[in-house]
Amino acid sequence: MPIAALLILASATPSPVTGAVAQEPLDRDAYVRAERMLPWHRDRVLFNAEVDVYWIDGSEALWYQSRSETGWRFIVAEPRLGTKRPGFDHGRMARALSVVTGAAVDSSRLPITGLEFRSGPTATPRVTALGRAYDCDLTRPACVVAPGPDRAPERALAPGGRYAVVAKGPDLWVQDLTTGQARALTTDGEKLRAYGAVPNLAAPIFRERSRMVVPPTGSFSPDGTRFLTYQLDESRSPPISMLQFVPEDGSIRPKVWTWHIPLPGDPPASAQLLIFDLATGARIPVDHPPSMIEFRTPLPIRQIEWTADSRAFYF
Repeated sequence: MPIAALLILASATPSPVTGAVAQEPLDRDAYVRAERMLPWHRDRVLFNAEVDVYWIDGSEALWYQSRSETGWRFIVAEPRLGTKRPGFDHGRMARALSVVTGAAVDSSRLPITGLEFRSGPTATPRVTALGRAYDCDLTRPACVVAPGPDRAPERALAPGGRYAVVAKGPDLWVQDLTTGQARALTTDGEKLRAYGAVPNLAAPIFRERSRMVVPPTGSFSPDGTRFLTYQLDESRSPPISMLQFVPEDGSIRPKVWTWHIPLPGDPPASAQLLIFDLATGARIPVDHPPSMIEFRTPLPIRQIEWTADSRAFYF
């Protein structure tokens, strides 16, 4: 018998009449104590329980986000020296992003989802905010949209800069940026069986309402010749809808938003891993059962890493 089942039986008392398992009722205080541990309550008092770090190329420094009662801060640290400092002036960055995006940006809640330190850890990084990449001069302060086709937010750019993978509906295409040629990597994608897609559980309505464009999810081999991704299968999840009573366009007619989310008892979504050879377009299957998907797939949360020689990956 599984351990979980043993624990449940040991904490219950059989009913003398029916033989069914009876349980002592919980008082209100027990529910109040349990509610305090829900994420939206816990996160008010417990900061930085999980911290993701990102190494800065060409250096021994790294950057990460740190949260406190006053908001978020982007920190650059150098472990060998035992030092850390703000990655940039947050107030100037907020002013610069407010001007270039037209949004009211709070310095304690910068909408930055990525930093790229191209000139070392002491320089102002290229930032990704609200779905676009910007180069910022914080001495002015001012930001401009980052140049070059490789900065298109809907593309995933391979190391070396030769190939880019782009989503066209539920399918994936590869572009050779040296020749301009493009070819389809997949042709059998469907709305609920898309390649490299973000699961419906991960706030699709927010992304659509904010016009946020995200690149296909995947991981390039270090030599930039292969793209590891997955086909997401959400076809077994029933649809669920919500009404937006105050649409952004000023209409008084409510707008219906529908997406597919499994509720308790519904089969979960799954993701089947596969690899594409970017030069030939060849599809390489991964001999592993599909992964059960909840909010995130294995790739964004770093459960998959390529080896340095690009010949294998760990999962």
